[in-house]
Amino acid sequence: MDLVVSGVTALIALVALVVAIFAKRDSAISAKAAQESAAEARRSNDRLEAADRAGINAEIRRGLRIEERDDHFRFVNDGDRPVAGVEVVDVPEALVGVPNRFETLRLQGGRSAGFQLSGGRHAERPEFLMVRWDGLEEPVPIEFPYDVMKSIL
Repeated sequence: MDLVVSGVTALIALVALVVAIFAKRDSAISAKAAQESAAEARRSNDRLEAADRAGINAEIRRGLRIEERDDHFRFVNDGDRPVAGVEVVDVPEALVGVPNRFETLRLQGGRSAGFQLSGGRHAERPEFLMVRWDGLEEPVPIEFPYDVMKSIL
């Protein structure tokens, strides 16, 4: 009788061991699937954030322009979002007084500090300025105001 009880106990222990091995394997599979799911969620979130940032930058780009007034030029923000950290990349030699970074351009009509052409009113104007702002990695061109005097000559 002791032999039967020992055999049944050993069989129960063996079944428990097999169940534990399968449970551990299933647990590892579940943990790996959870990690993969979390990584995919992070990638998806990063894609959504990048798409949102691209949309915001496109909106800012549409609202940003350069205006001319009394031989001075200024960046003007006609958009619905403030623009922070505006900077001109590779400032053309013809421009004078362009700071490293302009202060935040408030929304709808916010104007930057002024800058000028070094040769005055009739100096050769660049076609555009390459501009970057906080949240924008690659600079974009902002058209320089058209020179009316060129069209007359």
